[in-house]
Amino acid sequence: MGARSIFVGIGALVLAAVAPVASGGEPFGPPPPSEHAEAERQLNELFQDISTINLLNGLLLSRKQVQDILTLAREADERRKGGKNSPFGEGYRKALTEAQAAYAAFKAEANKGEPPGERLSQRALHYENLLKDLRNRRAELIDQAMPELDAKLRGILTEAQLQIIETFRPCLVPPRDLKDPVRAGQAESDRGVEMLSHFRNLPAPLWRDRQGEMADRYVARLGHGRLEITDEKVRAAEKQRFIALVAKARAMSDTEFEMEKAKLAAQLDPQVRLGQIVESASVVRDKGRPRDVSRAARWLLSPRIIPILEERLGAKKAS
Repeated sequence: MGARSIFVGIGALVLAAVAPVASGGEPFGPPPPSEHAEAERQLNELFQDISTINLLNGLLLSRKQVQDILTLAREADERRKGGKNSPFGEGYRKALTEAQAAYAAFKAEANKGEPPGERLSQRALHYENLLKDLRNRRAELIDQAMPELDAKLRGILTEAQLQIIETFRPCLVPPRDLKDPVRAGQAESDRGVEMLSHFRNLPAPLWRDRQGEMADRYVARLGHGRLEITDEKVRAAEKQRFIALVAKARAMSDTEFEMEKAKLAAQLDPQVRLGQIVESASVVRDKGRPRDVSRAARWLLSPRIIPILEERLGAKKAS
């Protein structure tokens, strides 16, 4: 599995206070924040929360569903943080404290102008390696636990609710058909037809010159930035499949295209196609979340959903 990062839905590990010490190369660290960095961060978090609320409103969850989802989201968050119920949460916190002391002692000695002695050096390296090992072990436990939590979550939701989540996209103002999975699915299909119609109507020279570039963009879209096809033969085959389907649509008469457009668009649907490709796990690299975790889990087991659900339950109880 690939490198882990903070995730919007179920994603992967949220690292604790300190990052591992670099063993070589250039100095690392985030660039100095711009004067607008904090406002931009807050705006981004508000957008994430509004998108989550829009999805929750569209799902029409019962109070029991909200309670059950909140329980699972808290458990997922506890596992990510390595909290009190984590198999080694307390050990990790202790290692962090001792590592800070070891690094501080190393820094003070190094700042005198000479390399620190063997004892300080070995102590600092010991905690560097220990923290890396603990993070890796915690990530493995998360990968093992999340599919189980995901399965429980999908058991809480109805098929219609799962369909709504599959077609949902982050948004400030929700679409009117969000509460209707049939219409929401139709809207997704309509977007595919619009895309195919656009390609069909491109001037022949433009299509000839840019079909390779358009095919590259299509293949990149298959994973929506989260999964990446790594096998070059598979990537090449998907590009040729895209070009062939568009060429077929371009060769049709208007009447033929009207009859076949929905079927052709379905063959280009990125989510459907990616699902077919990932059956061969060797050609796909995970870019930030455990395998076999659903889109529902990435939305509804996110740490940011916890205060939203808590507020909803409180508001319902008050009313």
